[in-house]
Amino acid sequence: MKKLRYSLYLVVMALILNQTISAKEEIRDLELGIRMSQSKEILETEAKAEFSIYPLTSIWLDSPPYKISILKDGMYCALTDKDKNFIIYDLESKKIIFSEKFSYPIYGLTTHPQKNNIVCFGDKMGRITIFDVDKLQKIHTIMELKYPVADAKFSPDGTVLSVAHFGGTISFYDTENWEKLEEAKIHKNSIYTVAFSPDSSMLASGSRDRTVRVTEVGERKPFVILKKPLHLVLCAEFAPQGNFLAAGSADGNVYIWLRTDKEFNDYFKWTHGNWVTSLDFFKDYLFTGCRDGKVRIFDYKNKLLIGMFKSQGNFVRDIKVDSVRNHLLVATKEELLIYDLGEILRLTSSY
Repeated sequence: MKKLRYSLYLVVMALILNQTISAKEEIRDLELGIRMSQSKEILETEAKAEFSIYPLTSIWLDSPPYKISILKDGMYCALTDKDKNFIIYDLESKKIIFSEKFSYPIYGLTTHPQKNNIVCFGDKMGRITIFDVDKLQKIHTIMELKYPVADAKFSPDGTVLSVAHFGGTISFYDTENWEKLEEAKIHKNSIYTVAFSPDSSMLASGSRDRTVRVTEVGERKPFVILKKPLHLVLCAEFAPQGNFLAAGSADGNVYIWLRTDKEFNDYFKWTHGNWVTSLDFFKDYLFTGCRDGKVRIFDYKNKLLIGMFKSQGNFVRDIKVDSVRNHLLVATKEELLIYDLGEILRLTSSY
């Protein structure tokens, strides 16, 4: 009799647990699945702006690429993949010159703006690795081991490394000795992206809490909280002159704010066909990558979509502009694609 009661207890608990998991999955899918629909006007504009272009190079990897970063001289591309690998790819010889598999997924990846050979990346364990591309070896490791690292960025002047965590905190490190300068709780929830202003004085961060927050470097509290995004903020960047800030969201929108000193005012918004997963500025252009597999090009100062093309993939995970060698790198769900940046701009409606 006791065995029967115990068996019934296990069955009931299993049913409750299964219902709880299913409910959590439904909530998660609902949150991540909702996005704004494109208007008829946007669809018509995109149809007129769309063009076809083939990549110069398609790089197939053993596992789909996740994050990409270009070293300053444009010779190498650092990337991570879904199989926990950190890879250095030689863009001239078109060969992988280094690959190492880690125990945990790597989310954050950034290259030093002054030193051509330095790359930094962070993993799910909370470990931050500084890598020398010339020596093809790790030169320093920071063990935080509190929260997974979501993103990492060097300041444009190269003096500070910011490390964002899924726990909502941001750590700042001195790049001379890698000692911690500050740690601040900026968001209430996971941070997905960080971006320095060009003068290295401000850091923008985007989060699961559906806000973009701008903090002065050295301070512990944001001075601006931008609440326009309706869902997760997945990417953010300052324009080269520092007077615009852009962010991409899982609601399908890219948002652009005009900065005047410490004020950020709504300037422009464009609804994509799916999550805006990545973005990068180049001169007066803004490139966005989307989960619908398309790359869009904006003349953001004039609030115009000037071009759009479908990549050879159904999901653009990350994009980076290589202004030295005039390339656009696109990481899709299947491969890494390298496009001729000049040809892309010639095919836009504004060239």
